[in-house]
Amino acid sequence: MPSPLPVLFVHHTAVLGGAERSLVELAADLRRGAAFDPALALPVPGTLSDAAAAAGVPVERAPLAHWPRRAGVFRRARDIARVFPLTLRLRSILKRRGARLIHANSTLAALQAAPAAWLSRRPLVWQLRDRLPPRFILRILRRIVRIAIGLTEEAAQMLRDAGFEARAIPNGIDADAFPRPDRAESRRTLGLAPDAPFVLCAAQFVPWKRHAELLEAFAVVRRTLPSARLLLAGQDPHGAHPDLLPGLRARADRPDLAGTVSFLGQRDDVPILLAACNLVAHPAREEPFGRIFLEAGAALRCIVCADGPGPRAIVAPACPAAVLRDVSPEPLAAAILERLQRPDLARAETEALGRRVREAFPRKAVAERVSRLYGEIL
Repeated sequence: MPSPLPVLFVHHTAVLGGAERSLVELAADLRRGAAFDPALALPVPGTLSDAAAAAGVPVERAPLAHWPRRAGVFRRARDIARVFPLTLRLRSILKRRGARLIHANSTLAALQAAPAAWLSRRPLVWQLRDRLPPRFILRILRRIVRIAIGLTEEAAQMLRDAGFEARAIPNGIDADAFPRPDRAESRRTLGLAPDAPFVLCAAQFVPWKRHAELLEAFAVVRRTLPSARLLLAGQDPHGAHPDLLPGLRARADRPDLAGTVSFLGQRDDVPILLAACNLVAHPAREEPFGRIFLEAGAALRCIVCADGPGPRAIVAPACPAAVLRDVSPEPLAAAILERLQRPDLARAETEALGRRVREAFPRKAVAERVSRLYGEIL
């Protein structure tokens, strides 16, 4: 039996979010498949390195960085200066591990790994997990990226239109193994009221996730359903938006929402949160994928979300009315209220989304498709 081929995954942050959970699952599944031997290069120890270690995926330290979209001249110069020691470090890791390929799990990771890939003559796979970057970044990556991966066919086509060879490989989930705790027990664990209707939004606190719009919509919901409560799970992972969370807290403290919105912080108990809630709301602008959609389907929870590439690929084929083009407060509130007040509709959409996720997004298919892609390259 041939030895597994070493590959090196590269990611720009050590914070564990939806994209990072999918990365760990992919690396672990490739490792179990025995054809490839993946390792993960990360900037610092953190929740992502802990999850990788728990899954049996080796972790290497490399000085990758989060580059904020808006930064001053000195910050940007410092970020660029860090590329040189990063390149040396990645080349050392590639040589020591004998890695045949670099798989960058984000645009920032691809940019920072590109010099090492070029100097080491290793093919670079770029996984687009965010929105398409500006043209000047695309021009840089086009020179070095061997194949790009989009999480939806829509994203893959955008990459092809930008001049890349691209494949569509969506994230997956093991729906049958996804925990489904009892609702009453989950609410007791979280200290929540046993009978109130709860809406959950699990998303990073960044502007494009549109928490502010959700709060305004929830104020409208409470005019009709005063017992409704809102759970907000997540954090600003890089501290790039210091005014966002205080502003949201201030809005939640106003009389029409006071005492009804809970800020839960970053959580690693998403199955319990999903079990405790009645509905998931995700008004993010142009969500590229959205692991929460897979998790909601696996947990058998209905969802209301804004239109975007991820919702169009995952949610719309099962329950098109749950994908909203307009998420201003009144339409978003109306969609939430309809599902909280109509158990028949919520049940039908829940079952449809569950079937869609189970049939179209199985976790095992991700590693199989990525393995075939690596085989084409190597």
